[in-house]
Amino acid sequence: MDILRLNGKKFIRVLLFTVVCFSGLIGIIATNGPIYPDDPAAAPLQGTKIYDAPTGLKAQQPSLAWNGSNFGVFYVLPWTNGSAADLNFMRVDTSGALQSGPRRIITIPSSFWGYRSIVSNLVWNPDDQQFAFAYAYGKYLWFKRLTAVGGELAYVKIEFPGLPDHEHPHLIHVSLVYNTFNKEYALTFVTREDPYDESRHDDIYITRIKADGTFVGPYARFHAVDCPEDCYYTSLAYSKKTGKYLVSYMKNMPAPSMSHTNVTFIDSNFNVSEHRVFPAFQFMGGWHVQTHYDPRSGDFLVLSDNPSRDLISQTIKEDGTLGSMLTRTKITGSNGYWDKTLADVTATAHNYLISTSARVNNSTQIYGWHASETQHDSTNLIYPPNTSTERYDPYLTRVGSSLYQTWIDDGDVYFGKIGN
Repeated sequence: MDILRLNGKKFIRVLLFTVVCFSGLIGIIATNGPIYPDDPAAAPLQGTKIYDAPTGLKAQQPSLAWNGSNFGVFYVLPWTNGSAADLNFMRVDTSGALQSGPRRIITIPSSFWGYRSIVSNLVWNPDDQQFAFAYAYGKYLWFKRLTAVGGELAYVKIEFPGLPDHEHPHLIHVSLVYNTFNKEYALTFVTREDPYDESRHDDIYITRIKADGTFVGPYARFHAVDCPEDCYYTSLAYSKKTGKYLVSYMKNMPAPSMSHTNVTFIDSNFNVSEHRVFPAFQFMGGWHVQTHYDPRSGDFLVLSDNPSRDLISQTIKEDGTLGSMLTRTKITGSNGYWDKTLADVTATAHNYLISTSARVNNSTQIYGWHASETQHDSTNLIYPPNTSTERYDPYLTRVGSSLYQTWIDDGDVYFGKIGN
């Protein structure tokens, strides 16, 4: 079912659907050609319900991956008593019609940090025809591959024996990509020495895994970033021209620096280079960071927050050179931009749609605007309220020139198409 009707209007007016919970998932999409949505008032929020959660349960964190014929849909379903959650998988076609599932892949124990911090998104490996996801628990990281129709392949288990034995996770903020240039999977994550100790020492690691489940290079886990206090909100992207990785994250430092957004480049030989992004700001923490690779320019774009909870964006080249930094003031009456979604919208470099959500007047609403390398559009587009006041956990992806998305609406999983 179409959500937005596209046409060839001269002026860009943007709304990509995105909603959020307290610590929602960020979706990234890229597309070819300009997108010109009609007036949002004429396009009420719609979609196909593809999973009806049982009474009392609320799904969260859905993600999409296209296998060439249909979508894999992956989501978390926490139990009512909070003791565990099921990780579920299903397949739908472009209309949202069910192709297989839904079925439980595995049940994982409850998390001190919440499932959003320990479960990755779903990715597709077109070279070996595999879906994959990852999750962390305790001092273990689990990487799981599925066939194109959802059949289970072997797990890869990564252990950190040096971490103390606590009941709560020490591996958090898992981010997963499939690198089509290097033809490998890559995971970044944070190791936390002690979840109860505020003076803890954190590190960020990267693990690179082949399609057969073996590790790339001499390292099962490579220490990429040292954090004197703590790091969080990792987001991983890679260059489609060189295969080089960029991981962005929030990094706390001793006073007076407090926290700020950093990025680290990691090349195929495990050489690393760390850079501070937004050097003009001394952060007091942020909701999320998001990393996006722009294939047209070869630059990366990082989104984060300043101390006032305004959104800021920064371009950065592979050599660490910082480009434009832009700020967009938070929505009146909200406490900031909770979730951030980014999409390429034209054939030229540095043209994006940014959409986000914010909680205003006890209702989570969706906002979107156009951004370029030099400005953020001043117009806030908002979808008209529907019967639901709780839409959250967006995930967006592209197939050809079409954009698709999945989200949670009052606990149920929805799927929809943006455009014709």
